[in-house]
Amino acid sequence: LLCGIPTFLDSKHQPNPLVFAVCLDGSPPAYHFAPGFGSGVNNWLVHFEGGGWCHNVSNCLYRSRRGRLGSSKAMGSISFTGILNDHRQLNPGEVLTQLKEEKNKSKQCFFPQYVVEQIQTQLFILNPAYDSWQIRNVLVPPDSDPPGVWKDCRTDISLCNVEQIEAMQVFRMEFLNALGRFGNSSSTGMFINSCFAHCQSELTEMWQFANSPVLDNMTVASAVGGWFYDRSDFKRINCPYPCDSSCHNIKYGSHPQGNTADYPQDSPEQSSQQEGRLLTRRLLLLPYIIILSTITSL
Repeated sequence: LLCGIPTFLDSKHQPNPLVFAVCLDGSPPAYHFAPGFGSGVNNWLVHFEGGGWCHNVSNCLYRSRRGRLGSSKAMGSISFTGILNDHRQLNPGEVLTQLKEEKNKSKQCFFPQYVVEQIQTQLFILNPAYDSWQIRNVLVPPDSDPPGVWKDCRTDISLCNVEQIEAMQVFRMEFLNALGRFGNSSSTGMFINSCFAHCQSELTEMWQFANSPVLDNMTVASAVGGWFYDRSDFKRINCPYPCDSSCHNIKYGSHPQGNTADYPQDSPEQSSQQEGRLLTRRLLLLPYIIILSTITSL
């Protein structure tokens, strides 16, 4: 399904009671399909594209107008590339089968701390210890806080009380404990700061700017570049909040797209300065990970 997060309607309002979901603009859901073959002819790999989260009418309207995710009317044919590629030379088979046979933990492949154990290539881990998306949607999702005790804290970490900060410190320690399982490898780079932020590699202000966040006086871009070109084995974990004065802590609600906009947009000037600085090697941005596993054997 490629209409982003669907809108669910009461079946009594639908001509066909079996149809209960539409895209954000009201168009019917749609999907791209490629039939399986060989041992995978009767198996399915279902891929849900991210980026469609919204929580109120105004924000869903904004999301519905961003590219194809909000409407099936904007979808054309696509090529199944990347993780969806069915060529064995690009996506070797039997990966999930091997994991299941060896550890019987194939379901854990959904979680990055288990997937990383299977990655043999060099790896750079970039993530804030207080990932704002995780705080807002995993640690304290809106539905878990009906009284709204966390409402202000979830949008601005500077508004959190002592008890809420303590809960975030526990969250940080659990995250660091997960990192400890694989962070000791000499080939693994690491930039773990103590910012209330998200997607730091996508924003010029956080990636490489005059006042970007730093660890040991190095920006994210400098740290990644040094690791990528074997100039250093950068591996740093910052002290607990609020020790880092270089952070660009996100304040939700101040962004023109509303509280659910997790990705503040670069200005045209910042975007142009960012061109040419992007590296071809992929970064692992916890908690989001693309599982490079089998396609044809599924």
